Amino acid sequence: MTAHAIVSGRAGRVTPWLPAVMESLGYVFETVTTDAPEHGRYYIPPGVVNDVADRIAEGGVGLVVIDGDPHIGQLLDLADRLPSVSILDRAGAVWSSFAAENPVADARLELREARLERLAAERRLRTESGRSPSGTASRVGDLERRCTDRRERVEDGIRRAEASIEREHRDADAYVVVLNLLGASPSIGRGLFFDDADGDPSPPMRAETTMGTLGPHRLAVTETPALPWEGTLPEPFESVVPETIAALRRADFVVGHESGRAPVVHLVDRFDARPIVVESATPMAVQEAIGAALPVSRLHLTLPHGDPAQATLSWLYEVGVVSDVSYGEAITATVTVSRSRTDAVMRRIREVGGRADSIERTGG
Repeated sequence: MTAHAIVSGRAGRVTPWLPAVMESLGYVFETVTTDAPEHGRYYIPPGVVNDVADRIAEGGVGLVVIDGDPHIGQLLDLADRLPSVSILDRAGAVWSSFAAENPVADARLELREARLERLAAERRLRTESGRSPSGTASRVGDLERRCTDRRERVEDGIRRAEASIEREHRDADAYVVVLNLLGASPSIGRGLFFDDADGDPSPPMRAETTMGTLGPHRLAVTETPALPWEGTLPEPFESVVPETIAALRRADFVVGHESGRAPVVHLVDRFDARPIVVESATPMAVQEAIGAALPVSRLHLTLPHGDPAQATLSWLYEVGVVSDVSYGEAITATVTVSRSRTDAVMRRIREVGGRADSIERTGG
């Protein structure tokens, strides 16, 4: 059976990225909106609430999403007015779309639910004041503890997510973030450095990081979830993608498609990275664009014959790209290495009695 939802708001229009969120949740939805000030009790005007209630009475609707940021009391009043359906605000819809695979989003949803239940219990406690004793006060205490536990889960999830980015892959030559946008073409990261054995072109639900090799470079590459854009990253998304934010803080480069140039430009400015914007999202085109931006040194070497030189040549194959090897009176070769490895390569060459006849620096 097809799931149906209503999106209702007071801005007279639907937030541009919300339809994609609703579709990711599997809902066929319709809108009931108006252009009106915030209502104190329901956030949206009572007349609109009545229209929504009438539509629910016709049957088939299981969810109402309020396109806005009502406070917790307004959400509870709406739930009391529309008891036969689930109620989410805009942030709750976003968190629901991530919750199955994102522990921070799941914990935020549980915290929201605990806060709603606590407020409902507090209201009951006030109406029961002066009556015979009940278990409501105890219930309020239990819910307060649950709120505290869920809040700690959110904070712990954020710490763990950020730490996983900050402490890993420290030996990379460069850190690259591949940006995916909500409603855009399939992920430009799939098939790039990530294992794509299942053929799924969809962006991940939480940031995924892997190590990749590109020419002489070892790269830490983080692919983001599909993010919306409205001149900035909306807070409901930013609050459940701590790995993405931590990766952007580390990023040397942010990669995006030409159709998403504005987010790339904004994020590299905010996080002090460099942009790489590609016109083609094919893995080869993206790799070529990243490779062209990375600084390299091309060294033309001369090494004496002998076991130490042969061991050094073998090591150079491991840390760079070796070409034009010739064995004459001495061993000559060209090796391309990341700029950050140049000093280490020069030391190793000198240790075995070799020399760099010339060094060319490109990129960066």
